[in-house]
Amino acid sequence: MPASSLFEDWTKEPEHPYPATSLIQHLITLVAADVCTFRQNTQTSYRFVDIARTIYDQINLLIKRVDESGNWADFETYTAAIDPLEEALIKFQLEAELLEQKHYLNDSTSVTDCCAFVNRTHRVFREVAEGVDLLKGQLSQVPSQPRPEHSNALAIKSVMTIYGFMQLGLSDTVPVEAKLYLKAEKVWLEAQQQGQKTYDAVNPIFVAFFDQLSNLAAVGLPTSYRTLLQIVGTIGRAYHAQSIQLVKLCHQAAMHYQASQNKNDKQYVALENALDQTLEDLQKVIKDMKFNEPGIGLSCITAFNDTTYEKHPFTESINELKACFGELKLDGAENGEALLKTAMEADKNRMLAAKLRLSKATNSLEIDESKMVEVLVKVRKSGQDIGEHKIRAQRSARLAAIGWSAARDASLKEKLMGQDFKFEQESTGTPGTNKTISTDSIVGSLTTNTTLTLLMVI
Repeated sequence: MPASSLFEDWTKEPEHPYPATSLIQHLITLVAADVCTFRQNTQTSYRFVDIARTIYDQINLLIKRVDESGNWADFETYTAAIDPLEEALIKFQLEAELLEQKHYLNDSTSVTDCCAFVNRTHRVFREVAEGVDLLKGQLSQVPSQPRPEHSNALAIKSVMTIYGFMQLGLSDTVPVEAKLYLKAEKVWLEAQQQGQKTYDAVNPIFVAFFDQLSNLAAVGLPTSYRTLLQIVGTIGRAYHAQSIQLVKLCHQAAMHYQASQNKNDKQYVALENALDQTLEDLQKVIKDMKFNEPGIGLSCITAFNDTTYEKHPFTESINELKACFGELKLDGAENGEALLKTAMEADKNRMLAAKLRLSKATNSLEIDESKMVEVLVKVRKSGQDIGEHKIRAQRSARLAAIGWSAARDASLKEKLMGQDFKFEQESTGTPGTNKTISTDSIVGSLTTNTTLTLLMVI
């Protein structure tokens, strides 16, 4: 059975990594390393990281879908989920530090302190649970849209059917009865009537299309519109909220133009200028911040300097958007500028909070292979081994994390469900004198080697 790792399962490189979610990945790595060392609130903590990783993967999947389809609903869903997930991870860690400061309340703790501790614990996990529920609700709202068969396919099949039957009627080898059937008025009258229905439905659409051509107004949206939706996923946390706000303003202008019955080329040019300028400014930010360079995400956070941050890289974009909104006779450009300033503050505050969190990290963001231990867990019941679980664990991990990992093993899940268990180290001396080990025990305290064998007795 290959060894798995609870920590690595949570922190493995995603199939489709994006700079927009790099901070989430770093926070999950830190929290995952820490919760493996927790002595209390372990089950809740493990489950929290599990859910956070699942949501992180779903967000990346939605970004990939936006890349492929340019779907606005997917864009809104994933951009709305990033900020609260980051917030939940930062809040969880800061509060967890308080909860872990004392293993148990000692004798000198007052009743007031005890009540405050209990209330704080309840509040922390209630807030985290509410945040996770909100995220899960947002992600579940993405509708499954079956891809309809294109009308071109139906037209081709219709032509093939008619042509095929006509050729069949001309063949000398076709029986007389079949030829008579193909000449029957009923068959072709039905086709003629159906064709008339199609003509009546399609003709008004064609007339409207022809009128559009006659008015010389540009049809459709500038190509930069879809690229704007795709580029947000490649922008790191320092400009994440601002990029979303800019794209939302572009989307508002584009949808207003698209819905207008009185389009003209002047409006199209104004829209195209606004979209192109916004795209250019976002691409410049990506280049300057080096968001797409491997491994750059972490240094962008640790080297963040808020004193030089507010240099307004999107001034030209806002100016073009104002001109576009004016040409479209659309209100909201001034409000959009205020929203962009709010987004800039949100980006700055999140970067400072992330920088503070990373500076307080007690565990490395990198997996140190020299500190990993191959743990073999033998599950034993009534003196008989009924299964085993292999896991690669950090030396700082507690046995509670090992037990939780074993309980998730598909081959052991049913055997361990609802069962109490204890850990033992098998004695090399007299049988039946195995040493019971507390789930608080740290893996590194039980072995100086890179391997460890434990009994999980149920």
